[in-house]
Amino acid sequence: MRPARAVALLGMALACGHGEPFGTVPPEPLGPPTDILPRRLTLNVRSDLTPSVVGDTIVYTRVDADRADGDGCLAFLPVEGGTLYRTACARGDLADSVRDSWLYPAISPDGRRVAFVRERLLFRAGSLLERALVVAPLAAPDSAVVVVAGYEIPGGETSSGYRKVTWKDDQTLRFLGGFEAFGPASVEGFTPYGVFAVALAGEQVGVPVVEPDLSFVRAYTLGDDGAVYFVPAGSTDVHRVVAGAPPEVVAQFSGTNEAPLIRLTDVAVSGGVVTVIGTVLFTEVGPVSEMFVADVAAGTPPTVVPLVAPPQRLAGVPGRTRVIVESGGDLWLVAVR
Repeated sequence: MRPARAVALLGMALACGHGEPFGTVPPEPLGPPTDILPRRLTLNVRSDLTPSVVGDTIVYTRVDADRADGDGCLAFLPVEGGTLYRTACARGDLADSVRDSWLYPAISPDGRRVAFVRERLLFRAGSLLERALVVAPLAAPDSAVVVVAGYEIPGGETSSGYRKVTWKDDQTLRFLGGFEAFGPASVEGFTPYGVFAVALAGEQVGVPVVEPDLSFVRAYTLGDDGAVYFVPAGSTDVHRVVAGAPPEVVAQFSGTNEAPLIRLTDVAVSGGVVTVIGTVLFTEVGPVSEMFVADVAAGTPPTVVPLVAPPQRLAGVPGRTRVIVESGGDLWLVAVR
């Protein structure tokens, strides 16, 4: 499907009427308050998490302070900021004793469906009821069907950790698999075991398989060029791989003798610029997350991008030298060139 067609379908889904599932009457649209970057896009008193970008829209997890159960809902916001297009929550506006979190949302290339990680927690008892990878019509996220409820990681153990969900095509999902130790809001509470692909149609429906060249990967993303960019476990280099070709190193990151870079936790690629989040070990204060960029197209060395609060996650803006940064529980739009 052509990109223009996919964007049109996305717009129709986001603009669903009041009588449709999760439809709302949108407020008068407001544009961004300033053109200056970096720009804070969200002002939530709780948390805005796990963003991804399709076209001119950010889809992310919004923990709304008005919900007594603390549910994490889906929210749709223009890339440049302004008024929310829409939110969608489990059981609409009804709160209950279960904390439903819809995490790492990703809209399909044809704009018809949304995949996300559905986590259900009895929050008063602290017991996990479900963590699964699901897919739903974009117009009705509460009608999701489970794609994967658990899977085997290298070594034969079973896991239910899913991060960085993306679409390989309209019938195949990718996710960063591994053990989830402390919950999805914790960047460091996750042990990655590689990038898995899972089919939504055919003989291997719901069976995740480690992607070739992407086992024991710590972070990954999709580039504007269709390639996969990834960080191997134990490395601070970013590699690029396309089908049928061996991986190649495209960017190398390092700290200093006084403050070494000990790991990379996320990566985004947009407009020929590689952006990473790295953990730097400072003698005085300990480990600190910082954001680095390397302009691969221009061949410039990596630089640090100063932020108001330490970064946690990244989402590249396709076709533009912009990234969405999750930082301090808010989303920011940051220029990387």
